[in-house]
Order: sequence, then structure tokens, then C-alpha cells
Amino acid sequence: MELIFSLLGLGAALFGWVNSGWNDEKEEIQNYESRKDDLTAYQEQFDTLKYYTIPQLESNLNTTNQNIEAYAKYTDPETGLVDFTKTSESLALKQDVQSYDDYLNNWQLSYDKQITAQETQGKSDLSQLMANWSDAEVLAADRGASGSMSLVARQQKQKAVDYAGSDLSLAGNDGLYGLTMNELRTTLATNKSQAEQERSISAQKYDESLTRQSQDYADLLTTKNNQTTALGQEKENLANAEQNVTDTSSWINQHQNRYNDLLKRHDA
Repeated sequence: MELIFSLLGLGAALFGWVNSGWNDEKEEIQNYESRKDDLTAYQEQFDTLKYYTIPQLESNLNTTNQNIEAYAKYTDPETGLVDFTKTSESLALKQDVQSYDDYLNNWQLSYDKQITAQETQGKSDLSQLMANWSDAEVLAADRGASGSMSLVARQQKQKAVDYAGSDLSLAGNDGLYGLTMNELRTTLATNKSQAEQERSISAQKYDESLTRQSQDYADLLTTKNNQTTALGQEKENLANAEQNVTDTSSWINQHQNRYNDLLKRHDA
């Protein structure tokens, strides 16, 4: 009886040992297949980094460098700083401001010339009207106080009054000349006021442009630093992924035969 129990115990021990061995081998198989999955993941990571992520980052960095390089011609050789007042955008806006400055600086001279020209023309026109009236008066006097020439004389006088005003001095505002002169003064003053407003707007645009360009340039430098850092990190990740592919492939190759043997045994 004791012999039977001893054999049963030995059998149980052998069964436990065999079962434990099988579990260990299954774990080996699972470990191998897990490493194969790792290899696939490492290879996908490597391919993504090498053929998409890094080329995209390099392209972005190249574009940023080109945008920065566009400012190089505006860099002061002594200070090494970008002079944003010399960019094409700034020069165009500055030219707008200068054109208004030129107009305003010349406004008084132009005003005086136009007023003087209008005054000269007014005096000439009034002189002609007065001459016409005088001639009509002379003819009317020759032919008597009545008659058509007397009417013509009154009409010529009225033309002079309508043009120069009731006092015939060109000084009032009740004649055509006075109205025309007031309109001219108003127009010239309005033009000056509009030019001053437009000049102020252009100067503001110019200042805002300098601020914006300076900020854009600073943003480009920051972007370059960030892109350079990201590119360096991804290249490091690529090197790690490549090493992981190499190491994992080597381990799989070393354990390939053992894996094949285990598969055959378990399939059997």
C-alpha cells in the first residue's frame, strides 16, 4: 500500500513538473510573439519619423528660415538689428505720409496763388463789366434818357452789381464774385483738413506696420527655435526607434529556432 502511495505521489510530482514546463514554454511563445509586435510598432514608428514627421519638420523649418532670410537685407551691419523702416511695406507707407506732408507744406503757397488768381480774374471781369456799363451810359446820354440804350445801360449796371455786389467793390458776399471766392476758400480749407486727417491715418498705419513687422520677426525667431528643438527631438526619437528595431530584430533572429520548435511541440 505504501508503495502505491509513493508511486502516486511520484506521478503527481511528475505531472506537476511537466505541466509547469508546458506553462513556461507557452510563456516563451507569448514573449516571442510580444517581441514581434514590438518590432512592428518600432518599425512603424521609425517609418513615420523618417518618411513623414522629420521631412515635414525640415520643410517647415526651411520655410521659416526663408522668411527670416527675407529680412536679412534690412539688417544694420553695425548693430546686427533689422531696420524695419527700410522694408518695402514701410517705404510705401512712409511715401504716403510724405505725399501728404508735401501737399500740406505747399498748401499755403497754393492757397495764396489761387486766391490771387481769382482776385485778378475778378478785377478783370468787373473792369470789363464797368466798361460795358460806361459805354452804354455814354450812348444813352447821346440819345437821350429814354430809349433802348437807356435800358441797355441799366442792364449793364445790373450785371456789374450782380457780379461785384451792391457796392461794386468785390468785397462783399452778395455778388457772384463773393460767392465764388467764398466757395474757393471753403474748398481749399476743406482740402487741407482732409489732407491733415489722411496724413494722420497714414502715419498711424506706418507706426502700426513697424510694430507688426517687428512682432512678426520676433515670432519667426521663436518659431525657428521651437522647430529646431522639435526636429532635434524627433531625430533622437528616430535614432532610438532604429536602435529598437535593430535590437529587437536581433533578439527575434536569435530565438527564431527555439520559437519554431516550441510551436511544433505545442501544435503536436
